[in-house]
This record gives sequence, structure tokens and C-alpha cells, in this order.
Amino acid sequence: MPKFSWGVSLVLALLIILIILLQSTLWLGHSSIFAAYQVQKQVDAQIQENKILQARNQDLLTQIQALKNNAEATEAKAREDLGFVKPGEIYYRYQNQNQN
Repeated sequence: MPKFSWGVSLVLALLIILIILLQSTLWLGHSSIFAAYQVQKQVDAQIQENKILQARNQDLLTQIQALKNNAEATEAKAREDLGFVKPGEIYYRYQNQNQN
């Protein structure tokens, strides 16, 4: 069985230490695999939130166009949200008994 010299043992030890350091940065460092996974989860959540907000924005744009181009839609919105009534109309508001 061949004997290793101190030089070969030292180089081997240094290589093992270098591999351990590189692996620790890969798994535990600032740019680690775990950190990349966490960032990807945040990106996915933000993409989902953006899709919801884009759909909401599209609905609002549709409502805005309807209010700009349709007098009946404007009147319905004013009646619903602001309680507007035409002259001579009587406005009745019903409330459930269960509401506080």
C-alpha cells in the first residue's frame, strides 16, 4: 500500500475544505438555493396578485367607459351609490332586521 506524503495530504485537506466552503455557500449563503426558492415563491405570489389587480383594473375601465358613453349607466350608478332620486320620486330604503 503506497504511503502519501505530507504534501499530498495537505493538498487533499485543502481541497476538502474548499469543497465544504463552496457547498456551504451554495446551500446556506445569500445567493443559496434556499434563498432562490424563497424569492421564486415571492415572485409567484406577486404574479398572482398582479393578475387579480389587472382583472380589477379591466373591470374599472369597462365601468368608466360605460359611465362616459351611457347616460343610463351614469344614472343607475348615481342612484345606487349616491341615492339620487328624480323630482317627484319617493326613495325607500329597506334594511334587514338582522343588521346592526
